[in-house]
Amino acid sequence: MKELTSTVRISGRPITDYVIVTASSPTSTETYSAENLKKYLDLALDADFAVINDTQPKGEYEILVGVTNRRPRNPELQSEEIEICATTGQLSICGGDDRGTFYAVLAFLESYIGWRWFGADTEVLRPQAAREIFAGEVVRRKPFFEYRNAMFFDATRNSEFKTKISMNTSISEDIKAKTGGSVDYSGFVHTFTYLLPEKEYFETHPEYYALRDGVRKPTQPCLSNPDVLEIVTKNALETLRKNKQAFISISQNDNQAYCQCEKCRAIDEEEGSPSGILLRFVNKVAEAIEKEFPDVLVDTLAYQYTRALPKITRPRHNVMIRLCSIECCFRHPLYDEQCEANQRFCKDINDWSSICDRIYVWDYCTNFCHYSMAQPNYNILRENIKYYAQHNVVGMLSQGNYNGKGADLNEFKSYILSKLYWNPFMSDAEYEYHITDFLEGFYGKGWRYIRKYMDILLEETADKHFGCFCSAVGNYERVYDRMDEILELFDKAYELAEGIQKDHVKLARLSAINIKLQILNTKEFAEGSPEKADRIAQKVAYYDECKSFGLRPMEWRPFSDDNEENLVNGCL
Repeated sequence: MKELTSTVRISGRPITDYVIVTASSPTSTETYSAENLKKYLDLALDADFAVINDTQPKGEYEILVGVTNRRPRNPELQSEEIEICATTGQLSICGGDDRGTFYAVLAFLESYIGWRWFGADTEVLRPQAAREIFAGEVVRRKPFFEYRNAMFFDATRNSEFKTKISMNTSISEDIKAKTGGSVDYSGFVHTFTYLLPEKEYFETHPEYYALRDGVRKPTQPCLSNPDVLEIVTKNALETLRKNKQAFISISQNDNQAYCQCEKCRAIDEEEGSPSGILLRFVNKVAEAIEKEFPDVLVDTLAYQYTRALPKITRPRHNVMIRLCSIECCFRHPLYDEQCEANQRFCKDINDWSSICDRIYVWDYCTNFCHYSMAQPNYNILRENIKYYAQHNVVGMLSQGNYNGKGADLNEFKSYILSKLYWNPFMSDAEYEYHITDFLEGFYGKGWRYIRKYMDILLEETADKHFGCFCSAVGNYERVYDRMDEILELFDKAYELAEGIQKDHVKLARLSAINIKLQILNTKEFAEGSPEKADRIAQKVAYYDECKSFGLRPMEWRPFSDDNEENLVNGCL
């Protein structure tokens, strides 16, 4: 690992002259934050920073972490807000709350020392990013989005890494105890499954469930049935009594087979959308919840058949709408007037934002059919996050390859999203800086070849429209035509990579091989021909390399140990 070639200065004085100071009885987060500060300063500067508490006499040069008797917390700071303040002989690193203090330490290490957390396996010191902090300099900022979750594999499985890129939900208990807690749910998404359990009620009370084509089915509840309301309300309250969190989700199951009984259908027609009856139901549950838990917000989905705003019903003040973009085109910005799917979504988000000033979004940033196929949304991540921010969205969940490792530059996407969650209005120059910073730090000296690959993907798919369930066929033929050029780019990048960067390049290369093999599948080869045998051999080699990295081919199925089975299952 590189070390800094010269020490960083605080107000003109070498940082190595400073000691780290915490309160005499620091919170667990302040202790952990000071430990992180010491760890990464020691590594960067080949030093051994002292950590003392504020009962000791005031020293000449001190770095204060959190609240101490040397400096109180700025009362203007809000939750998660950070403040880094330099005066002569003193540097204060503090937040509006414990989580803010943890983020403030990370921000100092990143902005002034040059540390980066690019992936669960990649902590990188970027010496060229280190700089002095001057007396009188004050850095104060907070994340734009109050709820932040990039559901990619590294962050999902590694809470320590997840907190270092400032995600604040679905954190393991041991890590959130040290990092200031998290924004959690007492039951998260598609909750009708357990709030009205099929095993308990369907056999004896089929009328509690959806009527479809004259038959009751346990796909969704019948929301016009008063007994269903009573049961769901009771179970929601019991859930909160056992495990109260900031939110509880009262939301539809993950299918579109909603109830079409006479009563439900009449309300749907009156409201102009099935979202109307859902919202009427959720409002009643939320009213009951507020009486016992006035500080809990009730979350529900505007998803698929409930995405459109109802004509009449509006969410109660304690009901949060989570709008889902699953039908969108993810190759073009949401506001693209030439993209029909996105224009429909724009109407819906405009409608919801006209009556809600606090919306959460569930966005989709991968291809669930092919975790290892390139999904070139690199240029629209910023455009879409900014668009959400302009439409009253205050919480973001970006779903990627959450349940298995993929090859679609997933680490790049989660890192870039972490920056956009703090600042969705960043300039072109700042966005470009973060892209280059990541590519160079993660892939090494040959990073420009990876960037060229990204540019080719963007260039050759510019006129295509594809969502989060798609094939290379019909979308990537022009990319396939440049495959020799692309694979040569990866060879050059690999040659210049060092250490684990070589694995990163090999992993990204599999996203191109995936495209190549999918297009090859469309070629007609005679049975028993050398061409067909070669195609099978290429597939088997691809499967073996994917398995060596522990990759998952798609959301709903892992690779089999038996490649014959992978060939039959179409794991491409």
